[in-house]
Order: sequence, then C-alpha cells, then structure tokens
Amino acid sequence: MHSRTSWLNKEILFLIGRNTGWIGILYFAGLVFALPLNVWMRISNEESYHYLLTYGRMFRVNYFLQAGMIMVVPVLLSVFLFRFLHVKQQADLIHSLPVRRGTLFLQFSAAGLSMLVLPVILTGLIMSIMTGAVDLGQHFQYEDIWKWTFTTILFTSIFYVSGIAVAMLTGLSVIQAVLTYILLLFPSGIFILVILNLKNFLFGFPEEYYMNVQSENFSPIIKAGMLDETFLTVSEAAVYIVVSVILFILAFFLYKKRNIEYASQALVFPVLTPVFQFGLIFSFMLLTGAYFTAMQPDSRWTIFGYAAGFTIGFLTSEMILQKTWRMSFKLKRLIIFAAFIALAAMVFQISSKNYETYIPQEKEIDRVFFSGNIYSYMDEYEEQPVRYLTEKKNIHIVLGLHQAILENRNSHGSERVFIIYELHSGEKVVRGYQLNRDHFDAYFESLYESLEFKKSDSEILSMNENKADKLTITARGPHNRQVTITDESLLKEAAQILKKEVEEESYESMVNRMDSLYGIEFLLSDDKRVYVPWKPTYTNFRNWLIEQGLYEKVQVTTDDISKVLIIKRENLGSETGMELDFNQSFEILEEEGKALKIGSDKKVEELLELTSWTSEGDYVAAFYFKGNDYPDIKGFTSADKVPEYVKNHFER
Repeated sequence: MHSRTSWLNKEILFLIGRNTGWIGILYFAGLVFALPLNVWMRISNEESYHYLLTYGRMFRVNYFLQAGMIMVVPVLLSVFLFRFLHVKQQADLIHSLPVRRGTLFLQFSAAGLSMLVLPVILTGLIMSIMTGAVDLGQHFQYEDIWKWTFTTILFTSIFYVSGIAVAMLTGLSVIQAVLTYILLLFPSGIFILVILNLKNFLFGFPEEYYMNVQSENFSPIIKAGMLDETFLTVSEAAVYIVVSVILFILAFFLYKKRNIEYASQALVFPVLTPVFQFGLIFSFMLLTGAYFTAMQPDSRWTIFGYAAGFTIGFLTSEMILQKTWRMSFKLKRLIIFAAFIALAAMVFQISSKNYETYIPQEKEIDRVFFSGNIYSYMDEYEEQPVRYLTEKKNIHIVLGLHQAILENRNSHGSERVFIIYELHSGEKVVRGYQLNRDHFDAYFESLYESLEFKKSDSEILSMNENKADKLTITARGPHNRQVTITDESLLKEAAQILKKEVEEESYESMVNRMDSLYGIEFLLSDDKRVYVPWKPTYTNFRNWLIEQGLYEKVQVTTDDISKVLIIKRENLGSETGMELDFNQSFEILEEEGKALKIGSDKKVEELLELTSWTSEGDYVAAFYFKGNDYPDIKGFTSADKVPEYVKNHFER
C-alpha cells in the first residue's frame, strides 16, 4: 500500500530520466555554450572583448540561441514527457501501476520542471563565479545575472505548463506541439486580427488607435522574442505567474478526468470539438478577411475573403479531427457553423449601430484632438505635447463635421481624419474616417483657418523666437545649398514673419500638397528643432530674404538644370519585366521618342513651381541638375497643374 500513497516513486523517476533526461542535459549544455563559454571566449580575446557590451541585459549575449531554447526546449520536453498519454500501449502500462493519477501527474510535471530550472540556476551560478573572478562589472552585475535567471525560469515555465495543459486535451503529440504554440500566440494574434477586421463592421472604427496597444505583452512567445530589448515588469511577471498556476491546476484536473481510451485522438474531450472547429474557422476568416481588405478595399473582395477563410478553416478542422485529408464531408455541420456565424454577424451589426451614430453632447466635451495623424496623439513627448481644440466655436465645427460624415458615409477618398473627444467624465470617444475632403470643405475651411487649429497644427506658432539660436534654409533636391542665419535680430525678425505667414495662410494653401523647393529649420537653445514647410504662398518671407540678400544664395534657378524630360507615368518600367531604375527608363524613353524634352528657361522655371515629390498623377518630370548623374523625379499633384503644352504633346 506504500507505493500507492507515496508521492515519490523511484521507478517512475528512473523511467522519466531515461526517456527525457537527455533534454535537460542538452539544455544545460546549450546554456553553457550561449553564456559562460561565449563570455569567456570574448574576454580572453582583446579584439572581440568590446563586442560583449550588454548594458546589463544578459539576453543580448548570444540571444538568438537563448530565445530559441526558451521557445523550443520546454515545449519539446512537455511533448516527450507526456507522450505516454498519446500512445495506447504506454498509456495502459503507466496507468496500470499502483499509483494514483494525481501523483503520476505531479511526479512527471515536477521532474520535467526540474530539468528546466536546474540548468538555468547552475548557469546563473557559473556566471556569478565568473563575474567575481573576472572584472565583468561594466557588462553586468550580480543583480543582472539573477534577473536573467528569474526571467528565463519564468518563461520556460509558462511554455512548459502550456505544453502540459494542451497535452491533456489531445491524443496526438504533433497536435500538442502545434496547439501549444497557437495557445502562446493566441492572445496577441486574435487581438490584432479582431482589430483589423472591426473596421469592416464598424463605421468610424480607428484601427490605428487600437493597434498602438502593446499587444506583444499579451503573448509570451512574442515577449520572449523581445527580451534582448525590453525588461520584464513586475506586473507582467505577476500575470505570467498567475497564468502558469492556472494552467497547471487546469491540466491537473483535466488529467484526472481524461479517458485513457482516447489516445491517438485529435481531441480527447468531445465537448471541445465544436469549440475547436469554430475557433479555427473564426481565426481563418479573420485572417483572410483582413488580407483581402488590405489588398483590395472592396466589400466584394472582403466577403470573398471571409468565405474563403470559412472554407479553409472548416476543411482544415475536419482533416485534423478525422486525421486524414480524405475526410468524409459533414454537410450538416458546415451548415450549422455557417448559420451560426451569419447570425452572429447580423446581431453584431445591429447592436453596433449605437457605436457608429454616437456623438457626445457639446456640454460633455472638455477638449478635442483633430488631426490626420493619430500617432502625434498616442506618442506624446515632453518636447512635443499634444495640442487640443478647446474653443467652443471649434468644438462646434468638429461636431458639425462629425454629423455630416455620418450623413454622407459614401464619401470615399484619401483623406484620413481622427477625432478624439476627451470628456469631462474622463472618458474618451475615438473615431477615424476615410473621406473625400472636398465633400466637407465648408467645415474644414472654417476649422483650418481658425488660429487655434493653426496653433495645434503648426509648431512655429508656439515657438519662443527668443530661444532661436540658428535658422537654416536648405534647397531640396540633389543640389547642396544652404543659408544659415545666426544674428539674433534677424532670427527674431524671420520668426515673426513666418508666424504671420502661417497665421494668415488660407485654407487652399494649407491643403495644397505642393512641396516647396526649400526647407526651413530653427535650432533652439534647448537643442530642440522646429521645422517649417516653405509654402509657395509665403511671399513676404521670400521678399524679406531678397531684401537681406540671402535668397539668391539658396535659390534654385534654370541655370542649375541642364534639361527636363517629361513622360507618361504608364510608360515607366520595362517591357521585358526586368527592373530598371528611373535614369535608365528616362534614357530609353528619350531614345524612343516617348519623352518630351524641355529646353526653354521659362518653361523649366514654370515646371519647378508646378511639380512636387509625389507618386500620383499621369505625368512624371525628371530634372537633370548640372553635376549630377541621376535626375530628380517629380510629378504633378493634380491634373490642373499639368501645362497645356504637355497634354497636347502626349495626346496628339
């Protein structure tokens, strides 16, 4: 009776050591090779010693090997350790022993855990001895070594326990390994897939806002791949410990309920079969739906993507459950899943109407963030704080625009707009829309021309000109021309003129995508830089530079250009399918008579003003600057910018 109640069984330990002990030995050898041996080789060679610098991050030493062992060894051990559950003869043999199931589980689990923990502790001890014997203080301290030890044990444990938990659900070792990695990746993966697909069902859903969430923290397998760059926080460690304990307890009870007869079955609990199938189908639908939406944002392709994902997911799940690709087709089951998913989609669409139409009341709003770039809101820096709209007039305009967008959902365009309402209650309402700005010009014009919006959009308006140390004006393109102003009075005068230019800038100028040939940058006394785009409408600033005798020093003129070639964008490329650079393409098209060569100084000067760095438009202009082998490629931002002589040349 003693063997039936004793927790420790020597015969079982011997069996475990004989079957899986080699994994622990190899793991220890791998850790020694990755860390102590690697460090010793570095410090014994003066030429490679400086490459050891880790700044206290021991994971930076031979990290790919370390990360690979963290991700592979625990799962491999769980597969080999509990393989007796997946082979009927072994399952019958082990469970015929006079040992309780709970004792068997604890003994196998503890033996496997010791094979993972002991090599890490021994490696940590070796590294500590080396640190004491050799001066490694500039690389890592004792504290860094034991942080590494704890983190490695924690990650190997959660990988190991996840493998054990999955082993209790399946009767196939291959399925166990695959499902373990799916489980470890699932939290981050499903979060990203859901976010990418919600925009197909929720009008105004800002996927960029939610994609900025650090979803890698949800998944141990992704987090393990980043340990060389990030430290594990106390809260993250606590979560991993709690999850590991929960998975271990769950595995314990599942093992006690598991039927031995289900060895070699894909799933040993029949109740999990529909859950597994639905999860696989749902994941494939999200994956293919997101893919086809990204490749071709058309509702027909999106529907095709979901249908394809449903088909692939259903067939894959059936092949796994039936353990053959020549499976019998379950039409009734397919219809049930299809009906359930269609019903769920309809219910979700109906219930989401409140989300799509909700606009907070003006009295509830504290301030509003309105921009085409949401990352300036999420990545707030001390030197570049987020700028909000707080004036009632502007908040009222944003609310009116929001309502107009909801009433004109079919307005499709390239303009991306984000609206974030921060309410007095502390809550946030975040929306993002893709629209044609021309359909809402009245709202945009009123908002853009307000001084408050310009202050939120243009950093120079909040710049203290007394802190300006230097102003640099640079001619863009292949030529290298700069004008630098350091005189205090001239700096202040230039800043004031530019501020006035921005304050008086019209809506048409603000939304004009035409780039200037020049860039303006202020360097402040605190090393902060303020960039100002030089718009074509900033004539007062140009005239001021002319008065100071500075404009001609940076001005790009027709004397700098040897020739200009204009071609149709559709002619770029190679008929053979081989990749050609722009220079080759223009040369070939010029030889074939498919390029318009501009020689008139007046026309070249006009083209300098009309073209911009853009990939849009039907025509491309190549400016060949003197002294440069490669042309400067520009385009026309809109059809009305294309001169008539260009259109007439290519249309004849």
